[in-house]
Amino acid sequence: MMILPKKHLYLEESLFGFGAYLLKHIQMKISVDKLWKIYISEYKSNIYQIKFNFDQYIIAIDYLFAIGAIEMNEKGEIYFAVNQVNSR
Repeated sequence: MMILPKKHLYLEESLFGFGAYLLKHIQMKISVDKLWKIYISEYKSNIYQIKFNFDQYIIAIDYLFAIGAIEMNEKGEIYFAVNQVNSR
């Protein structure tokens, strides 16, 4: 598992690419568990074909938080930080 894609690693296989996939599903406030369930459902349906385990998923969420792409409210829901800024 690599954070960034390389010559022999497709974007979808990297945490960078997985984070982009997750951002697509964080348009509204959502729990970390619900987002995981969405990913698992889309993986099983071959919508997203790269297998990540839960630890890698948490690392991708941490990465998105660290770069300021997402934030978390007091209920533990995550949301796309840019949408929150634009809605003020």
